[in-house]
Amino acid sequence: MKNIVFDIGNICFYYDISKLPGLFSDDIDEQKFIIDNLINSPEWQTYDLIDTGLFNITDIINIHQDRTDHLKDKLIFNFWHHYLDSGYISSDVLLLIKNLSRNGYKIYLLSNMNDSFYNKVESSGLFDMVDGYVLSFQECALKPHTEIYKILIDRYDLKVDETLFIDDLIANVDTAKMLGMTAEVVEKDNYNDLLDKLKKNNINVE
Repeated sequence: MKNIVFDIGNICFYYDISKLPGLFSDDIDEQKFIIDNLINSPEWQTYDLIDTGLFNITDIINIHQDRTDHLKDKLIFNFWHHYLDSGYISSDVLLLIKNLSRNGYKIYLLSNMNDSFYNKVESSGLFDMVDGYVLSFQECALKPHTEIYKILIDRYDLKVDETLFIDDLIANVDTAKMLGMTAEVVEKDNYNDLLDKLKKNNINVE
């Protein structure tokens, strides 16, 4: 393998969506409101529209406030402005990427994300450490659809049979395999599983 493509969310950037409701309210009804109307909304978990680049955070807030008849406007505002606050780029993964680059591998990122997520990740220096990246909100294309993979392959002239793709979602991995890449599913926020999958493919991680 000469190229390694990493997803960002839950591979490089650690965060637990299931804990989000409790971070914004102690009230059980408000937590359910967050799950039903924000997390499981068409704009996020259901269809991932927030990562298409067609909406910004202000748009999403307005959509959700209107859809819920302005019953929880402050809660919605606070959620969308702070839902990423508890997440962080893994220092272990940053060091791993440095080591992989030093060992001669080309490192790329392919991720569904919005502009707020981008700003959060950019502050970590991750984007400056890799050889290239393709992000959904900049391309108006989402994994697991093939278009965004082909953008990455064509932009960086990747040979798919020399490329290892790492993601936490089986649907995204299946598309990579269909396009000819070697691909592995890694458990969310699990650095040891990431190392195991790299070693499985004879990647020098030292």
